[in-house]
Amino acid sequence: MTISEKVAHLKGLIEGMELDANAKETKILNAVTDILDHLAMDLADARDEQETMSDYLDELDCDLGDVEEYLYGEDEDDEDVDFVEAVCPDCGERFCFEADADPENVVCPHCGGHFTCICQCDQPDADCADCVKLKGEDE
Repeated sequence: MTISEKVAHLKGLIEGMELDANAKETKILNAVTDILDHLAMDLADARDEQETMSDYLDELDCDLGDVEEYLYGEDEDDEDVDFVEAVCPDCGERFCFEADADPENVVCPHCGGHFTCICQCDQPDADCADCVKLKGEDE
């Protein structure tokens, strides 16, 4: 039973009580059921809008997937992206960047500083102290 149906049932129960239409209690009960009826209609409208928006977002997500596939050639979820951790020589903040990014032109996302990371091995590892050396550090 929906909320609108429950409110309609409540109105029927109140009408079945055959209360005096001019009594204060009857006026209050009628006012409360009218408010409940309006709230039930507003809730039904909100649910309809939510379903419409959900359908619209699903369509947008699908369209965005098509655009990503067109731009990147394949679905990004199918790719495993490796990251390398670095410490910015300007601000000292740690951050990660994609392992296949240009190591000669790394940009710190915190301060915008540009520097070079030189990989010393074939398999970059963020925990390896020799793997990522910053330009200007002793080698």
